[in-house]
Amino acid sequence: MSRAQSSECQPLPSDYTAAKAAAISAVTNILVGLPLQETAAASASGSSVAAAASNQGSNDKTEQRAIVRAFKRARSSAADKAIMKFFACEGIPFNKARSSWWRELISAVSAAGPGYVPPTYNAMRSTLLDNLKSSTG
Repeated sequence: MSRAQSSECQPLPSDYTAAKAAAISAVTNILVGLPLQETAAASASGSSVAAAASNQGSNDKTEQRAIVRAFKRARSSAADKAIMKFFACEGIPFNKARSSWWRELISAVSAAGPGYVPPTYNAMRSTLLDNLKSSTG
């Protein structure tokens, strides 16, 4: 599908770097995930109140895990959509998703965390490219 054929694709903004940074930031936030917060369970003593509190703590943890899973699914779905939109709108062949470089990119962005800011166009075409050439040459 070409860029002109997709109703989802918009013309590239004049500030392409900002759009790319926003897309990568969205993907990063989705891939990193939310930390699971542990709730304090009541100590198990012989009383029915303590047992009820313990059961409630267990139910709270189960509910919390279900909520976290739902948020992760939603973030994953949003990431999948952003990735698909990037591939389709930029005319990137889908077989590029089989590349080990693609997997390395996704892993590196995920490991960088939610605050990761991608390199600018100028940094990529100069400093970063020079560093890559010297490290592989």
